[in-house]
Amino acid sequence: IFKPERFLDKTEPSPYKYPVFSAGPRMCLGRPLALMNMKLAMAILLTSGFKFEDQNGHDGSYTWSLVQKMKGGFPIHISS
Repeated sequence: IFKPERFLDKTEPSPYKYPVFSAGPRMCLGRPLALMNMKLAMAILLTSGFKFEDQNGHDGSYTWSLVQKMKGGFPIHISS
């Protein structure tokens, strides 16, 4: 169950935590738009009545490269 209130008292993460957006004077100009789109898409999907289940029990590790992606992908099963 999606509970958005759990995020109300959280602060924004450090810009150095996610290296894909970098930090400092050469920060990605699309970062605010990308984060807003991600939050909006997740809010719509999670309140749409669909059920999302991780198929492989992913541990959340990433593949470090120019474009950061989840190691082995993130296959999920979507049902209504």
